[in-house]
Amino acid sequence: KLEKEAQERKQAMLVKARPLPSSTYTPSQAPVPPSAMGRQKLKPCPVTLHSEKRQLARKEFDESLQRLSSEKETMLKLQEEEFKKEMDMEMKMLRRLPVEEGGLMQIAKPIGAVFSERRQDMSLSRVSRDASSFGEGMNDLIANFGAVQLG
Repeated sequence: KLEKEAQERKQAMLVKARPLPSSTYTPSQAPVPPSAMGRQKLKPCPVTLHSEKRQLARKEFDESLQRLSSEKETMLKLQEEEFKKEMDMEMKMLRRLPVEEGGLMQIAKPIGAVFSERRQDMSLSRVSRDASSFGEGMNDLIANFGAVQLG
């Protein structure tokens, strides 16, 4: 019984290939070209690839983009030049105007006029200061006066 099972296992392990078909043993017919059978030869169609169309479209796009960027660049240069001209004109105007009118030109004044302006400015500032702190100043005077008499 064990021997029989061992033989069955050996037979199961063996590869059982199918035999070749009988057509492989006999020589087949040589292939016949289509023209001999009465068919017409096929004519190839012209090939138009999408990549060629895409290449042309991309080239046009790149040219238009380059044209736009160059126009933008020239506009920026013109604006920059115009801005520089405006700034130069403004600086010339400011250099011609005296300081009192918001310009940069210093106009010399006689010394007497300078001192009289200072006196006027000081008196105006003193009056405005005194008017704003009248109550506080009076309190200080009264406190100082009382301290002097008591002391």
